[in-house]
Amino acid sequence: MPEYTRGGGEALGFAVEANYNDGIQSGDALNWVTPISNTLDTVPDVTAINDMGDDASGLASRKFSASLYVQGEIEFVCSFDQFGMLHRALWGSVSTAADTPSAGLHTHTYTFVLNNPASLALVEQRQDTAGAKKERKSKGVQIASGSYTVDARGFVSVTLSLFGNLDSDWGSAAETAAPATPDIADIPLGKHGGTLSWNSSTYPLETLTISVERQIGPNRFVFGSNAILEDHASENTRVTMEATLTPTDYSLDAAHSAVTQSDAVIAFTSGTHVITWSLEDANIETRTRTRNFAPDSLSLTFDASAGGTFGAKMDIVNDQANAVVTQNTAA
Repeated sequence: MPEYTRGGGEALGFAVEANYNDGIQSGDALNWVTPISNTLDTVPDVTAINDMGDDASGLASRKFSASLYVQGEIEFVCSFDQFGMLHRALWGSVSTAADTPSAGLHTHTYTFVLNNPASLALVEQRQDTAGAKKERKSKGVQIASGSYTVDARGFVSVTLSLFGNLDSDWGSAAETAAPATPDIADIPLGKHGGTLSWNSSTYPLETLTISVERQIGPNRFVFGSNAILEDHASENTRVTMEATLTPTDYSLDAAHSAVTQSDAVIAFTSGTHVITWSLEDANIETRTRTRNFAPDSLSLTFDASAGGTFGAKMDIVNDQANAVVTQNTAA
């Protein structure tokens, strides 16, 4: 009976590279993630050399690999306590205020910055229907964009768009996976969400998406290799907040037309654990009012602006002394 590849038992292990494209090194402590979904795959650009030859078929005969890299999206459950390595790789920087707001609690502030954070190394591990484990390794991994999404009855999920170089293709597993599965108490839920604060008013939300766009991708190549180089922002970066609510008046419509700017802030609180997203001097970029017999639905996109003190940030309050923690599984 044949055995089949599958996603059951999948785990993703990340490490911070000391230098770009180093890959996983012996002794690296890995941050393991259990994905909800994973579309990462190799992207081979096979190029054919076309000519006006007289082969009776008319087909091209000469082909080569112009480039080869890894690209795709992963989605996983957000946590008050874990995955700081990935948050930092998306936002760019993190600082920790110890014993803040009180003894034993620490505030980790992930601030969006233009300069690239340290690149990552990645091992993907899967098992087939017989339980045999295989793994693929990537290096020089960068996060192009990411989002945090939740609705009123759901949980916060994180989606990251990644790209990097292939280190080694699928083969027998060498790493011991320790995938993180946050307890329900460590997961921010829709019921933990507060109201959106903007322009001296507060608004109960029905859906929320925070999007971070670093404006990078698998774009740089040089002679001597078909691999990619570390990429840097090609245009202005963006952090946005998409929200859906039931409006009570037309004040947000007027604020959109007036290009009103104000800090947009929302927090999710579970006991002493808190996640807060803040977009500085945000204006309403897009607005869609759905009108029918029922109460209106208003969908808004707030866009953070430069020129203030922080631009955009995510604050996490938990009892972890360090923002970046791993399961201490050595490679």
